[in-house]
Amino acid sequence: MINKLTKDFCINRANTLEESILYIKLFIELQWRGLKQIFSILQGYSVLFAIGTIADIMPLMGENRDIIKYGLYAIRRGKGHKGIQSLIDKSKVSSKSISWDIAPLLNAPGRMGETDLTVKFFLENDNTQIKPIISEIHKINNARKKTVAAIVEKLRNTNAGIKINDNIFFYMDDEIIDGLAGLIANRLADDMKKPVIIAAGTAKDGVIKGSARSYGDFDFLMHTLTITHLFERLGGHAQAFGFTAMIENIEEIINTINQSVADRFIPDKTIQIASILDVNDINSSLIKKFSMLEPFGKNNEEPVFILKQVKIEEFNSFGSTKNHGKYIINNSLQVIGWNMFDKMDSYFKAKKNVDLIFNLTQNEYLGKTLPRLILIDIDFSD
Repeated sequence: MINKLTKDFCINRANTLEESILYIKLFIELQWRGLKQIFSILQGYSVLFAIGTIADIMPLMGENRDIIKYGLYAIRRGKGHKGIQSLIDKSKVSSKSISWDIAPLLNAPGRMGETDLTVKFFLENDNTQIKPIISEIHKINNARKKTVAAIVEKLRNTNAGIKINDNIFFYMDDEIIDGLAGLIANRLADDMKKPVIIAAGTAKDGVIKGSARSYGDFDFLMHTLTITHLFERLGGHAQAFGFTAMIENIEEIINTINQSVADRFIPDKTIQIASILDVNDINSSLIKKFSMLEPFGKNNEEPVFILKQVKIEEFNSFGSTKNHGKYIINNSLQVIGWNMFDKMDSYFKAKKNVDLIFNLTQNEYLGKTLPRLILIDIDFSD
């Protein structure tokens, strides 16, 4: 009986050395589960906890990992807010689907100045009322995507903005909505491989709002510590922070941060490879085995693999702006590079064998489930 209960309640006996502690754990669990109404409420909240933890890019370790695992379990059982359930395919829900699809969608109204719409979504429990709210959120999210993409593309292709010592990138403009500054900074930091600060140029009462994103594990926030007096508000963590400041202080803030960063920023160019694979070993069965390591996220990232001496058979672009690339290798295996068209195109035109660094995923299309590679980096083979 004890063994069955510990298994049903997911209690790890290996971590419970004293038998008395084990009985206490079982007693507490039985009390909670005996109160069905409380247990049902906790299941519902666990869904929100999981989504919030993933959306805030918290480390997937310890209790955070347990919260997310249980929240995903509750979602698959149809628990939680009705609106959340209508957004999620229960059979396919994962930390990645929440991170890529659900969290950005629910964040969009707030980022675009329509916070009340998200509030209405979470307060509403009538499916007929939720549907039009979700439809409106989707429209706002699409507008958010287009706006961010346009600004990022502009900054990639021009010398707009202020580049200082090639160590940080700063850009401030009236077209920036302050709720989108963090997204733009994040995209540019990944592209430029350096810390980025983006600020909304329209000052309300002389106050500028902005967001900063680091690259890699570089502690960007620490370089603001000597000038906190120049900010009206400042908060965040090592890799990302947001701020408000008087417009007359912006130049001093940027110059001081740049001077502090200049001698300390060393980008980490290494990629941790889990294993070298043979292209013939890549199949759906292999991917399912690695899915046992989920949920993936910060501090528990998806395993990264490498294929060597790969011949690229086909190459195509896709997406509304044709900025994504797709290789075909080994007759039918797809290699997808998000926002990597230019880089993939140059390697394809060289007509040489390449080494591919990637994550593995499943792609469902026309009723078929096939393995697919998500490209991280590429280089010519030795």
